[in-house]
Amino acid sequence: MLNELYQLSKALEKNNITLNGLHPDIKNPSASSDGLMVYLNGKGIDSIELYESKRFSQLWYFSNGNHGSFPIIRIQEPLLFDSKDSKSTRENRDKQKLSLYEKWEELINDLDTLSVFPDDDKKSEQKSWQKYLERLNTRESILKQKDDPELLPFLTLMTYFYNFKEIIDWRKELKKKISERVKKLNLQKNEQINIREDPRVREFDFYYLILKGKWDTKENKAKCGIQLFLELADFENFDRSIRQSKEIVSRNLDIKSDNSVYQSNKRECAISGLPDEIENDKYPNPNLPLLGLSYLFSMNENTPCQTRYGRTSTDIILVGKNSIKSMKDSIEWICDKENKKGKTWDETPGKDGNDLLIVYLEDKPNVNINFARAFGTSEKEESGESKFEKATESLLQSLKLHGEIKQESKLKLFILSKVDPSRRQVIQDKTFTIAELKNAIYDWKKATQNSFTIQIPESKFTKIPNPYTPLPAEFLQVFQRQWIRNGSEQSKVPISISMSQVFDLFLNREYNLQNQCNFYLRILWQRSSNLLIECGHYLHRERYFERFKKPEQTKSILQTISVFNILLYKLNLQKENSMKNSFFLIGQFLSLADTLHKEYCIAKRDNQLPPQLLGNAHFQVVSQNPAQGFARLAERLPVYQAWANVDGSQLARWSLGQLAKINSSLANEELPKIAKDQDKALILMGYLAKIEGEQK
Repeated sequence: MLNELYQLSKALEKNNITLNGLHPDIKNPSASSDGLMVYLNGKGIDSIELYESKRFSQLWYFSNGNHGSFPIIRIQEPLLFDSKDSKSTRENRDKQKLSLYEKWEELINDLDTLSVFPDDDKKSEQKSWQKYLERLNTRESILKQKDDPELLPFLTLMTYFYNFKEIIDWRKELKKKISERVKKLNLQKNEQINIREDPRVREFDFYYLILKGKWDTKENKAKCGIQLFLELADFENFDRSIRQSKEIVSRNLDIKSDNSVYQSNKRECAISGLPDEIENDKYPNPNLPLLGLSYLFSMNENTPCQTRYGRTSTDIILVGKNSIKSMKDSIEWICDKENKKGKTWDETPGKDGNDLLIVYLEDKPNVNINFARAFGTSEKEESGESKFEKATESLLQSLKLHGEIKQESKLKLFILSKVDPSRRQVIQDKTFTIAELKNAIYDWKKATQNSFTIQIPESKFTKIPNPYTPLPAEFLQVFQRQWIRNGSEQSKVPISISMSQVFDLFLNREYNLQNQCNFYLRILWQRSSNLLIECGHYLHRERYFERFKKPEQTKSILQTISVFNILLYKLNLQKENSMKNSFFLIGQFLSLADTLHKEYCIAKRDNQLPPQLLGNAHFQVVSQNPAQGFARLAERLPVYQAWANVDGSQLARWSLGQLAKINSSLANEELPKIAKDQDKALILMGYLAKIEGEQK
């Protein structure tokens, strides 16, 4: 990851893009949960206020690694200790389905009777608290040496906080203030409460979590995890509040070291090649979209392979602090959650959840063009237009308006994935020109248009484009779905192909294209053929919405069909030629057999259709052994042929005529006993496709 980030930092430097320059230890909290604003004065806690998650995420804190965080403090253990608390008591309580009033009444009773610590934990908790205060005191000493008058609000806050020399006093004071807020909720016994709209519900749940916690099955005890932000109660008497002091504190933190005695450590940086002070502490961990707090470089020092060459941790690669800061600032700039989403970053499907996709124009990283939307999946889909069509139309239009961007200008794209809670890894790194991107977009659309006419009925509520042009990321998502029970259920399965391979296919860079596409077809058949066979069957029964009621199901069907068509196109199997292919005709033969059988059942069985029509019943055996399957089907047809010739409906007689034409076309063909991957795909497309000249 360091190489990709260094290249990014040099591109920004070359284009004179000014970064925010915050110290690596200055961070923003995550927006995953609400937080608590705690206002301090010289006597203790003045007041508290609930901050909703989005608002809380705009705050800041400094932290060297995972320790010494300030002015944000995380409450790991709930404030109330209940010796009778257990998993079973929690489950029994949940079964009682108490009303909000009953829960509130119970919590008020606990506030009056429960202590803030078990006696056994007081000494160990105080020891940890003392270490925390000592780390803060080290930071305070560094800041005081700067003699910056703008630091006065922050240093005053630290002085207020040091009044809590005992952790039990801190927790008791918090408990007291929260108790006051809980009692002020003033719930009434028979009051009708709107769970969704009454703000007291959210406030109660929040304070309950701080006081009682949530049961952690791994640790077998209640845990809290709520974050607090410390603010001056009298901040209006200062030039700025603590919330406004981020830049002031950042510029006063020593970039070299936080040790009281600094020793020079200048050596050649392995990344830049320039003399620099080498980082020998933890690397910064910026808070990235989708991935959360992410160390730029992280290795477990206990991993045996690290000791093989006598180096562990940051000694593995010697990188200068200036280079590290530049890389940290660069990735925070390009992953700006407010201004850069869709432009330089987006989400893309990964092995477990979503990965972070980053793309930028090397010549103009700050250009206002939505490159990332053409590759990510966050774009909202509008009725009648696929995400790819919408994103690329906007992209191509923007490129026309920016005439200064040359065809040979290069785009840099890489994807970061969450390997484990601490490590992030680059799983793809691509460089391609604007000309390559344009050609890839046009070719991808052309490949999607290599589609046979498949008449899937339109929903009254949602119009889904047919054919559907998938994003490269949506192409990959199709391979993540395993359809079972005749396409009625799906499960997420490990990805058999990588995003890197999809991009190679998209950019027409795939090495050994024919073998790769056949491999993709094989995987696609295994995972999605059940869905499309069932789709064809219900189309022929003319009861599509009886089986596929949800728009998401139709979208999955159309996406899967498009992936088949793209792969056939990449194998140079054009629609015009494929329609004459023997295997495509076999699929059409199965479709016509369904239609003939359906018409027979309408006339002879009072419209009672069997679970499987004739063609559908023979589909699997035909796709496995075309010669044998086709012969079996031929043995079943005479009964329906005889009826159609004498009493058949117009559609039945038309189907019989089409069957005769296909049979004539296949008469001189020797059908194989084993169908290849692309042969199966053509049978499936033939089964789904509208038959030319159809009279339905």
